[in-house]
Amino acid sequence: MALSPAGAAGIAQLMPETATRLHVDPWDPEEALSGAARLMKKYVDTYHGDFAKALAAYNAGPGATEHAIATFGADWLAHLPTETQHYLQRILRNEYEA
Repeated sequence: MALSPAGAAGIAQLMPETATRLHVDPWDPEEALSGAARLMKKYVDTYHGDFAKALAAYNAGPGATEHAIATFGADWLAHLPTETQHYLQRILRNEYEA
């Protein structure tokens, strides 16, 4: 029953609009994880296997990620929210422990 201050809900921390677009109930773990997996697949495909950009799109949103990439080029990550920067560091450096 996790709910972030920003309104992201459930195990996959989906925003309500995203859950609606994916046709999933964010509070149903199976639905939410299935939807999150489809969404990540889309982002991985969009960014041609660049997991950092895919994860950034999942966390900060595709609009913010695209804007950072288009505006700041190679320095794109430094221009996303600190939360997103830490999210990527934890995942990509294997610092997250379940």
